[in-house]
Amino acid sequence: MPKQKIVITATFTSEPLEDSLLYWLKEIGVPYSIEFAPYNQVFQELLNPASLLATNENGVNIILVRFEDWEQNKNRLQLIVDHELKTKIIGDRSRYTLPNYLEVAHLNQYETEYLYQEIFVDLVYLKHGIVFNEDDCIIDIGANIGLFTLFAQQKSPKGTIYSFEPAPHAFDKLQTNAKLYCQNIHLFNCGLGGEPREETFTFYPRSSVFSSFAADTEQKSAEKCCLDPGLEPI
Repeated sequence: MPKQKIVITATFTSEPLEDSLLYWLKEIGVPYSIEFAPYNQVFQELLNPASLLATNENGVNIILVRFEDWEQNKNRLQLIVDHELKTKIIGDRSRYTLPNYLEVAHLNQYETEYLYQEIFVDLVYLKHGIVFNEDDCIIDIGANIGLFTLFAQQKSPKGTIYSFEPAPHAFDKLQTNAKLYCQNIHLFNCGLGGEPREETFTFYPRSSVFSSFAADTEQKSAEKCCLDPGLEPI
């Protein structure tokens, strides 16, 4: 029997299922290989003619959805503008559809995916007993393109958000995303310090999260180069 392929797309991290599936496939003597679509990209996989699902012509496609994921989506952010105005606001900026189906203006795909995982999936800002009330005042310092700002808007829909981002390239994307999804927000294209002054800001267009007012150290340079060998400050 020729080897066939099982493609799995899911709303959760489904790779831990692989060992069990391979065990039972071997037990029943079915020569299948297993491939996993990107995390939480179910609708993208269904709609994209070049996706793993669409191009699997010799095997089985499996879609896995948890009921709690549908419940979470009830509380996700919604556009505050119509789709025609959304298109006008984003313009010719690079855009990306997040796993929670929000389309945002962004700088780099790998960086956007990393930030999404950290903020929306790993929930790093909800550790150590931190909670959001629906009417909190939230300050986002170093907001980058605004993914935490969007997270804060989702958690505190009646709150007020102050977002600061000194890099013009990132601030432009922050401003765009705030216009699409945020209600009561104040944006500042500057950094924060103990007193008003001018400072030199080093911006890395291909790894903007490492951009900083601080002088670059040898260790930080090594970290940046490991993350992206094509980094060049501007």
